[in-house]
Amino acid sequence: MSTTVGRSARSSWLLPVIVVLITTVTLVPQLHQATSPLGCLLCGEEGLSDAIRNVILFAPLGIALAARGMKLFTALLFGAAFSIGVEGAQFFRLLQASLPRSRYFGQWTPKLRHLEWYHGTVLDASVGGTPIPSWEIGPSAAVRSSLLDGATVLVHAIAGPPVPALGSLFSITDHRQRGILLIGPNQDDLVFQVRPRAADVLLDHPSRRFRGAMDGVHPGDTIVVVVSGSDDAICIALNNRQDCNVGFSAGVGWTFIQNISALPSWAEKAMNALWTMLLMLPYAFWVRRGWHGIVGAVVILLALSLAPVFVHLEPMRPAVWAGAIMGLTLGRFLQKLTAQSQQRTALPGGSSES
Repeated sequence: MSTTVGRSARSSWLLPVIVVLITTVTLVPQLHQATSPLGCLLCGEEGLSDAIRNVILFAPLGIALAARGMKLFTALLFGAAFSIGVEGAQFFRLLQASLPRSRYFGQWTPKLRHLEWYHGTVLDASVGGTPIPSWEIGPSAAVRSSLLDGATVLVHAIAGPPVPALGSLFSITDHRQRGILLIGPNQDDLVFQVRPRAADVLLDHPSRRFRGAMDGVHPGDTIVVVVSGSDDAICIALNNRQDCNVGFSAGVGWTFIQNISALPSWAEKAMNALWTMLLMLPYAFWVRRGWHGIVGAVVILLALSLAPVFVHLEPMRPAVWAGAIMGLTLGRFLQKLTAQSQQRTALPGGSSES
């Protein structure tokens, strides 16, 4: 009896320790890490080594599950769910820059099918002091390294008429027509994009936006656009105005499905809140009542609070907090409503007792 109790006690703390260890190791950011193509299992120069490391890393998880007496099928389900959860936790690493090693081409006010044609005039542009012409960029490798290191992007131009949707003042593509960088107006806003890891897995992605930057800029005005900083701290400046609050919060996940570029600020905040609410609702609906559910909710809210520290997000904004709380509240309400409906149905005649 005592041996069984001792084994149970050891396994009770062994599993969470291993889960925390695996999560920590797999979520440590690796700067400039190359991404693998979608669906690739053994890719890159260290593909086999990565696979072996993952087997070694996850083997203790199987031992801990066996120590708890978990059946094989249940253990496989747990392992699959945990693996998916880890991948989900890496979700916002998709926002980090991912620039292919290829030949780059500068584009000054290009006419592109998927963008408005901005009728401005670029006078000169540079990345980290390297001039960028409106044709093939000779030192493409140096420009790529500069962009990954957060080098300053400078564009000197003559403004054109306002555009109703996103247009390109200055952009960089590669020889496969993949967008590398874009600076352009969108109504009264100024938008900055760098190709993120999300593009490697065929996802859409959000844009950094200096709201109101183009307000008051008239055709023929001379403008100087400066973008400085790296993933975790980017500032966009237009002439003598600057905005350094252009990062992403935890509510931007919906933009990986469809980024709506012309949303006003209030609508964007509402979408962030709605997305967060929809993520929280299933947990609150399915979780058991009692202290387990309370602890789980506290852990989720703490994770949202600490996420910006590890994945280059801005601190949680009020709209995202409101969405999380609404999701937890609505999920719990629907759980209670469903339970009451099931109780009424279980009674004779399908109605409650008088």
